Amino acid sequence: MTRILDELRRLVEAESKTNDLPAIVGCARVLSAVGTDILGSVPLSVSTPHGPVLQWRFGSGPARVGLIGHYDTVHPAGSLEHFPFRIDGDRVSGPGTFDMKAGLLTMLHAAGAVRDKDPGGLDGVLLHCGPDEEVGSPSSKALLQEAVDDGMRAALVYEGAAPGGAIYESRRGGLWLKVVLSGRDAHASRAYEGANALHALADYVGRILDLAAPDLGTTVTATEAAAGTAINTAPGLASLTVDIRSATMSEQLRVLEAMTSMESAVPGVMVHVSVIQQVPPLELTQSRPALESIREAVTLSGMQWPGVATGMGISDANHLSLMGVAVVDGMGPVGGEDHSPREWVSASNILDRINLSASCIGVLRKAFS
Repeated sequence: MTRILDELRRLVEAESKTNDLPAIVGCARVLSAVGTDILGSVPLSVSTPHGPVLQWRFGSGPARVGLIGHYDTVHPAGSLEHFPFRIDGDRVSGPGTFDMKAGLLTMLHAAGAVRDKDPGGLDGVLLHCGPDEEVGSPSSKALLQEAVDDGMRAALVYEGAAPGGAIYESRRGGLWLKVVLSGRDAHASRAYEGANALHALADYVGRILDLAAPDLGTTVTATEAAAGTAINTAPGLASLTVDIRSATMSEQLRVLEAMTSMESAVPGVMVHVSVIQQVPPLELTQSRPALESIREAVTLSGMQWPGVATGMGISDANHLSLMGVAVVDGMGPVGGEDHSPREWVSASNILDRINLSASCIGVLRKAFS
């Protein structure tokens, strides 16, 4: 355990906020050194606009199973000054401990344990560490697609575990929309001469909130709005951004269709809806084949089944699901309060998750060869 905590300290103290290229490159060097020490081989480093993607590939054939992680975080350089790496009993805190540097060590040590037991035990396995997951993996996603095109059929993603240690069998997808309402400016004392886009915006927001379906896991949230140029002008232009989360693609499409067909309640104001970003959900139909292999591995090893949960946030598992990969997420250790200055991870649970992953790798290789 001492070794793992020392490695975690090294990774956490190599700060790596997404898009801070000097920091990202520095962390990649540390991660490469740590991974090389654990696995006995140097990773392939692929340069991208967001920083190096590190990949370890084993065997001469195509990779069938992927172990997927990322080393970027949301914490800016200098966060260690007020939020240093700290060990307090079983609780280890610091920027990026839970999301997801402890998950990276879980992945690396699980692979190392398999290889130590059987030198050919990782044949057909790819370890992938991206630098840009926190902004949707715009660069590293293409390399994941290449791996899928080459034959990768199953994947484990090492985001932190759900509360209590459950793994994620599903994740909600996200849809972000820009809404522009165009009318006509007019003097506020003669607002009837124009078409008030701000009035239309207020009505529009109230109606889109009714599209939410909490019982189905669908949320609709207005996140940004802008209108007006002067205190005495009825604005002819207004805009809005909307965040939609859903557990199924059909729900995502339902909300999109409803919003694009929704007209303004103010005569003379036109509504235009455009997609900023769209990420599909990880649905149970896509995770089930990998889940069955994990259940088999847990049964064979005599471990306790960790349980399953639905993730609220988005990860590389969502992208892999769209690519047709059988994928399960939350293989990292238990922790919490990610994206905050209270982020932490359970030290003892790292060992438990290493054992769980090591048991799963062989079963997945067999099932998806």
